[in-house]
Amino acid sequence: MCTCMTNINESLKAHNTRLVTGFVLTKDRSGMDCLPVLQVEKINARSRRPPLMVVPTFCPFCGEKYPRQGEEGDTNLPNPVKASLGEAAP
Repeated sequence: MCTCMTNINESLKAHNTRLVTGFVLTKDRSGMDCLPVLQVEKINARSRRPPLMVVPTFCPFCGEKYPRQGEEGDTNLPNPVKASLGEAAP
């Protein structure tokens, strides 16, 4: 798994800025993945339906595929949010 988000957050820290990430439930509900959030907005504000959520399956910075929980390559690396905040992983 790439460390792009951690590296970019380290660079952004000097500017009091960080990337936004969110937790996403997997389809089979076997766990949660922490992925970057891509901001979306409604085109027609009068529509009652909320906008769809867009979740990348590849790193938007280097293009490496994100491993899903339980998939080969899932090494339980530190959560990028905790790593960017300097917290230890569980």
